[in-house]
Amino acid sequence: MQLREIPSDVPLDTQALLLGSNLIHYVSLESFLEVTGLIELHLERNLIGFVPSKAFHPLIKLKFLDLKYNRIKVVPRLAFSGLSNLERLDLAGNMISSIHAESFTFTPNVQILNLYDNPLKDLPDLLFQSSPHMMSLNIGKCSMESLTRSIFQGLHNLTTLVLSENENLDAIQDYVFTDLTNLEKLMLDHGGLKRLTSRAFSGLYNLKELRLDHNRLAHTLYLHIFEDSSEIEILRLDGNTFSSLHYNVIVSLKNLEWLQLDDNRWRCDCGLLGMRAFWSQRRPPMLTSPGIRCSHPEKYRDLDLWNIPISSIVESCLRSIERNVQFKEVELGSTVVLECSLSQKNDSYLAWFSSNGAYIPEDTFEGNNSRYQFDSDGALTITTVTEVDIGPFICSVTYPDGATALRAVMLTPMETGEASSTMTYVLIIVSFTILMILIFVLLLVVILQRNRKLDVTNPQRPASYNPLTILTMRTRRRIEQAYAYAYADVQRQREPKEIDAYAISASITEEKFENSHVQTDSSGTKQVPSYGTLSLGDRLSSITNSMEKYRLQGSASDPCDAYAYVSPNRINRQRILKNEIEKDSQQSGETIATALEINQTADTNDLENRESNAYIEILD
Repeated sequence: MQLREIPSDVPLDTQALLLGSNLIHYVSLESFLEVTGLIELHLERNLIGFVPSKAFHPLIKLKFLDLKYNRIKVVPRLAFSGLSNLERLDLAGNMISSIHAESFTFTPNVQILNLYDNPLKDLPDLLFQSSPHMMSLNIGKCSMESLTRSIFQGLHNLTTLVLSENENLDAIQDYVFTDLTNLEKLMLDHGGLKRLTSRAFSGLYNLKELRLDHNRLAHTLYLHIFEDSSEIEILRLDGNTFSSLHYNVIVSLKNLEWLQLDDNRWRCDCGLLGMRAFWSQRRPPMLTSPGIRCSHPEKYRDLDLWNIPISSIVESCLRSIERNVQFKEVELGSTVVLECSLSQKNDSYLAWFSSNGAYIPEDTFEGNNSRYQFDSDGALTITTVTEVDIGPFICSVTYPDGATALRAVMLTPMETGEASSTMTYVLIIVSFTILMILIFVLLLVVILQRNRKLDVTNPQRPASYNPLTILTMRTRRRIEQAYAYAYADVQRQREPKEIDAYAISASITEEKFENSHVQTDSSGTKQVPSYGTLSLGDRLSSITNSMEKYRLQGSASDPCDAYAYVSPNRINRQRILKNEIEKDSQQSGETIATALEINQTADTNDLENRESNAYIEILD
């Protein structure tokens, strides 16, 4: 027969009253006035819906009050008034949605509080500030949506905190557990956790067991998330959606004895390369079976990570970062520096990996007798490159949030023949360049020497003459053999019928002819005029008495400056004409007219000879 109320005939010396699993609906103020010596009171699994203020006030010796699985909805301020010696309070499985902020003020010695399976969405700040002796707190399956640091203030002696099965609790913020310096066991399993901040477990210096299994945690963990919790012995991360995990997260837990990582979405490529390379021979001893089962790539699905060779892991990693692979040719026996073009931040972790299983962390510095040396900027120096080094070297930088960036350098051997051909090609290019420079210098020297010879023969060379033009030099030399070179002011369109020079081009100033000079060759001795200036007009106005000087004058009203060539034949004919004129100086104007006719005839002969002479080979 089940009781519907608390009996009134309980012996006065009763220390433990067991009234669980009945149909008791309420607790009155008079229920325990006669049994003040009670130490344990069991009212679990009844139908109690309300606890009136001071209902348990007479039970000053009570140490254990069990009210689990009733229908209590609210815990008023004075519900536990008078229970100053209470050590265990069990309120699990009720309908409590609200607890007054001072409800536990009157239970300063409570050590174990169980609020499991209540529809509590949050807890008042400083709820436990008057419970310095509390050692165990269970608020699992309570629909908690958030946690704040102030909730746990005052719980310096708490050793066990259960927050399991809180489906609505999706994140643990920084420093929430900072005041729980003596906490040894933290249960956050089977909940809705999606995110852990970098300082989520800050202050948990004595934590021994941490359960994060069966949540919705994805990707990876912060690199230094357990920085304050290096004493962890049991760590459960199974049943989440982790895809990668940096080995340093595990290595930092020096006392770890039990590690469970199964039932995740592990990527057996870049994400676990460090884990596989760090424990290159066998799985970590603390890792429980079935260990790490791969979900990706497809060909490794359900395989244990340590059953896959490191070279295969590297190959899979390279395929995922193929756009960030740099190729570098190296010569065996040489020293090579591999640059890691990745930005680094404070607290980031850098390491190099190779396909031969070499794991090179950033603390590999000079003086450790290794062929691999780290530079301050993360570059890797390999001394005495061997065949073992040929292949990919992967630079990995893991940032504080757990994200990893990778770059790869593919070392390829430089063949001896290839090196020789490359060197030969370089030598050919250099030799050809030097040869071209020497040819240019030689040509320049030849041109300058020719210019000096020409300057001796022709001291007043025209300004338009280009000494660097080989064709001009050759043409010039041929012309000089037949003609005197002169300047002349002439009209451009005039036919050279009564003049002793033929206009070519350019602008000059009027100058006198210099003295002619004697040129001797195989044909004999002849006089050739030197450079000078001719002023040409409508007709020959005067001829000087000197055979060595000529002056042709013309109209200055319409000058047209130009170069001119004067035919030596023409000059000889003029000399003959002049001699005839001097012999017949006494003759009349008729004789002069005859001379003019002779002059015209000479002009005609000159025109006939011009095409056959080098006269038409003019300068530029």
